[in-house]
Amino acid sequence: MKMQNQTQICSVNILPVTPPLVTTYTHHAHFLSILSNYKCTYEWIMENYIQLYMYRDNYIPWGDFYFPATHEVRPFDTCKWISSQKIHRDLAVSKWGSIIDFIIEQINSNDYIHTMVNYYYVPLCDIYGKYHFCHDIFIHGYDMNKKILYVSDFFKGGKYSREEISFSDFSLAFSMYNCAGNDDYLFGKINLYKFNNEYTNKYRFSFSAVINSIKKYLLGDCLEYWSIYDYENNKNNTAFGIEVYSSIINYIKKTANSGTDIDIRPLYLVYDHKSIMA
Repeated sequence: MKMQNQTQICSVNILPVTPPLVTTYTHHAHFLSILSNYKCTYEWIMENYIQLYMYRDNYIPWGDFYFPATHEVRPFDTCKWISSQKIHRDLAVSKWGSIIDFIIEQINSNDYIHTMVNYYYVPLCDIYGKYHFCHDIFIHGYDMNKKILYVSDFFKGGKYSREEISFSDFSLAFSMYNCAGNDDYLFGKINLYKFNNEYTNKYRFSFSAVINSIKKYLLGDCLEYWSIYDYENNKNNTAFGIEVYSSIINYIKKTANSGTDIDIRPLYLVYDHKSIMA
């Protein structure tokens, strides 16, 4: 009944989002589209988006901004500006009746929603109706009159954008999630994010952290946390800081020689990095 009352009161509810400062990967783009609304978070962003890493394996073009616990822990799990929680997707549907009802109640509670859907059923994207592929999508609003959700992701041409999707299309894409054969990197969970304004008076910019990160970047050294969380023992196969460029060059050379397509995301990664550093 509570959800129904909120729905009647809020026929349209759109949480604030803004073009993110980093768009190489969704776990940064979704997260920063929230933080970038608040000037008080900019120093934290600049302090934390300094170091880079990339695997030395020239056929695996994975590289990213460095955060504690490597890529197994996402930035929103380490940032106190965001209050996050996770709920299993099956529980959300069983307890709320439908995924749309669940989303509406969370939006009305000022929570952004991050979940996986099957993009075969998402008309917004390039692979619509072509093949089944599971990917994450970011939801930040709804319109009960138009029966649409406001969402963000890399929908067409690899460009991160804000779009609209109908309740029916989203529900189908969500329910057909298991038809896709690729991995679910959200592990069957729906992530909820809420901006934590209470951290505003607690955060203190750390010059020493910035200096340490820049030194590590120029020396090509990993930051201290990596050794703690490196359970796969892949430190020797990972390039850090400025050494990332050598890995990218080697990757492009070997991929070009093999005649396969080049993954352009490492190039966007260094572009985003230079934008942040500037």
